[in-house]
Formats: sequence, structure tokens, C-alpha cells
Amino acid sequence: MPRALLGAIAVVLCVELLVGASSTNFMESQPLIYETKLAALDTGTLHGEVIVLGDSTGVAALRPSELDEALPEGWQLANVALPGSGPVVGEFLLRRILAPGSRVPPPRLVVLHFSTLSFTEWRPNFVEYPLTHLLPLGPVMKAAWAEHDFDYVLEWIATRLPSLRHREEIKSGALSLLFDRWPGLAEHYRAITGDTTHEALFRWRYSGRAARNRQLAEQVLHERGWHRFDEMRLPEGELSTDVRYDRGTFYFPPFVATPREERALVRLLELCDAHSIPVLVLPSAQPRALTEALDLDGGAERLDAFEQRVFAGRPGVAVPLGLRMPWPHPLFGDLAHLEQAGIEQYTQRIVPTLREAATRANR
Repeated sequence: MPRALLGAIAVVLCVELLVGASSTNFMESQPLIYETKLAALDTGTLHGEVIVLGDSTGVAALRPSELDEALPEGWQLANVALPGSGPVVGEFLLRRILAPGSRVPPPRLVVLHFSTLSFTEWRPNFVEYPLTHLLPLGPVMKAAWAEHDFDYVLEWIATRLPSLRHREEIKSGALSLLFDRWPGLAEHYRAITGDTTHEALFRWRYSGRAARNRQLAEQVLHERGWHRFDEMRLPEGELSTDVRYDRGTFYFPPFVATPREERALVRLLELCDAHSIPVLVLPSAQPRALTEALDLDGGAERLDAFEQRVFAGRPGVAVPLGLRMPWPHPLFGDLAHLEQAGIEQYTQRIVPTLREAATRANR
């Protein structure tokens, strides 16, 4: 083998090792939460008799320290919801928890908390950075064959190498290292891109982001998976009753369930049934105007039909409050995530429901 090729391979290996070891210093909060939670599940440090599966609305709305009082003595809740995920991710995450050799004890109760958007075609819920961390090649090939979707395999290959998995973070990390060293370059860069927001000033500070990420990871573990998305706050005034979510900047189409997510949700429920784990489905709190947008053109009827198809006739599944809970805009910090006042009100609303479900599961 030519020495030049050997040298190139050695350089690539060094780069991959460096990126893999330092990626948490420059990644954004969403992938950092994935990395932190999945690592904690692998080591068994994130576990509970009750686990939450869901998307970022579940991450933000369900704070274990506020909900433990609703559980039987000695029980605790672990929030293993992952931002941006849908039922496909939830299914594979639960399979990972229940797999032989897992360090996480099987849960006594599974709580589902997905935004209604996570059931729709609004965004590609499968081809996402985090899901590729949940699957070895065998399940990926089976999923690609079952869904007739080769993107499963392509995305899995793309995320085996840290330099591909973290390509966006590498770009911003490399630039921010330069800007930390030569601040004048940052001013020129922001002038060229036209990005002069406060968020941009933070985005290009490598040292500041690395310190923020270490603190964020520690907080996520301390809070047993809970995180409030303050860093996703919209500019003041954008979230108001005047916003129309069915057009313009914040366009969301009327509700239409995507078959891939619906099938995954059914498989998740069947998996819980096979392991005799009861399921509690909690509603996603969402701005009232967003609910109105999803209800347009028969969306409300389609959501009711979806709920009937998936949950009806399953004795181990409780859906006491429906799939959504429209709330006033002032309780939200952005398009999807509750403010602290909203979290407190939501907690008060669901505690009796959670207490009843956990009591039944403990019999």
C-alpha cells in the first residue's frame, strides 16, 4: 500500500478522533441533548419507573422533580424524550431500553408526549441526526426494506463518521475558533452575511459555547432529562394572537398523519403491550393559533380519526385528555415550548392524571 495513502488514512483517523472527542464543545443544544441522554441511557444513569418518550415539547413540559410527588413511594420519573423526534424515534429508543444487556431497568409506566406536528409530514422525523445513533446496521436495513426508503441506509452511513455527523457544527466551530482569536474577522463575517442578531454574536464564540454546553449537559442530567428551551426564544413580539400559523413565516399545514410515524406509533404501543407496560398519552400544550392552523381543511376530523385508529381498543393505553391542549400564547416562549409559568400550569393540570395512571401501574 502506498505510503501516501497510509498517511492520508492516518490523517483522516486523527481528524475523526479529534472531532468525536471535542464535538460537544461546539454543537448546538439539540444534538447535545441527544448525546447527553443517549450516553446516560447507555451507562444506566438515566432511568426511572416512569419514562417519558416524546419530542422537545415533552422535554420542556415534563419536569421530573415536579412530578415525582404524583408517583408511588420510591418511584421516580426519567424524561428520555428527544427534541425533534417522532414515534419512529420513540419506538427505537424504547427497543434500546428494553434490549437484553441494557443497563436501564424496564419501566413500569411509559408516558407519551408528542406534539401533533410530530405525527405529520410537516418535517422529516426519521432522517435526523439523533435517530442514527439509536440503530445498528441490521435494524436500519430492515427499516429501509419495510418502508422502501433507502434514505435509512444513506443517513446511517453518513453518521458513522463524526466529521459527517457533525459537519454543520464543525463549520461553525472552526469559524468561531478563528473569531475567538481574531475578533475583527467576526465583524467582517457578520457584515457579509448580514447576521447581526444577538444570537449570532454568541454563535461565533467558541469558548463561550463550550462553557455553555458543559453547563447544559450537567443540567440535563441533574434534571433527569428535563430542559427548558430558552435558547430557542423568538424575538419579542413574534409570538402573539395576531400570528397566523397557516400562512407566511410560520406556515404549518392542516393535520395529515404520515403513515411512517403512524405505523411506528402502533409498533411502540404493541411493544409496551408485549412487555405488559401500561401507556399514558399526555396532550401536547400548543399555542391556540397553531391548533387552529392544524384544524383547517378537515385537519381536526383527521386528528380525531388518527386517535381512534391508533389508540382505540387498547386496554393498556390511556388517552384521558386527548392529543393536544390549546393554550394562550403568553404561556409560550417560542412556537412550541412552554415558559416557566406555562410549565407550572401544565404540571398542575396533568398531575392527577399521572397519579392515577402510576397507581394503576403499581398494582
